[in-house]
Amino acid sequence: MFDFDRFIRKLRKAARARYWFFRGGLDALIHLRDWAELQKANAAKIEEDRKDLFEGSDDRVLYLVVGSALTAWATMEEVMVLILALLLRVPDEKAGLILYSTINFNVWISIIDELFAIDELHASLKPRWNKIAERLRRLKDGRDRIAHHAVRGKESVSPFAETTLRPTRMDVRQKSLKYKPLANDDIMEFSSQVSNVGKDLIALAKKMAEQREPSPGKSSQ
Repeated sequence: MFDFDRFIRKLRKAARARYWFFRGGLDALIHLRDWAELQKANAAKIEEDRKDLFEGSDDRVLYLVVGSALTAWATMEEVMVLILALLLRVPDEKAGLILYSTINFNVWISIIDELFAIDELHASLKPRWNKIAERLRRLKDGRDRIAHHAVRGKESVSPFAETTLRPTRMDVRQKSLKYKPLANDDIMEFSSQVSNVGKDLIALAKKMAEQREPSPGKSSQ
């Protein structure tokens, strides 16, 4: 199972300590005795990649955190598939076929809502699911912004200004206008929230699996 905590730690390290990560790796490679020529070549490649990735623009770092955030979301969706499989008593692949063929994420939530309501075995867990579902609905807007807004240049000449995700100027919907641009820290915060929801979904799925275990009397029969 995907380790959300480890994912967030790696993401923050990559975004905030990126220079020293590459620099430290470079020094370590240079000072190794064995495979000297190969390691020098690797060191040169790392330095080249570091310059290409981080110097002059924050765009590539933003791409890194965007990709990581969308990966966290996709991994969280996998747990929802497992929950649907438990509710339908079907293999994971069949549950995946249903949800991944359903484009609207709110419909994913509605399907699971309705199944919890009519499932005698798992109905007691519906209040727990309801709280998670509300958090998922709130996070969905953030996921859409990260997935569909483009990387835009700095709005200010200030050296502290950041490259951000923003909608096109042609998107004049009130929903889009009310949000501030998404910077690296905003996207990492989104990833952290998805991590927390993912852990709660995993705990819910485990509880559902426990409820499906036969009682000692039935097992003996």
